[in-house]
Amino acid sequence: MDLAFWVQGLGFIMILLYLICGLDDLVWFLIAVIDRFRHPEKKDEDEMDFRALRSTPPKMLAVVIAA
Repeated sequence: MDLAFWVQGLGFIMILLYLICGLDDLVWFLIAVIDRFRHPEKKDEDEMDFRALRSTPPKMLAVVIAA
């Protein structure tokens, strides 16, 4: 067991973790797309109100963006 074996193994594990996290995003994207096709009438309710967003204090906005 030399250094190259451990470096390749660590790289393989990191790539697997990256792909697993990407699959999670893909699943949520597909759920959102399917939900949009099943309930198209929700379109107007889901839009952001940018006037209310502009009137939000900056500190509160930072909390909203972090969440």
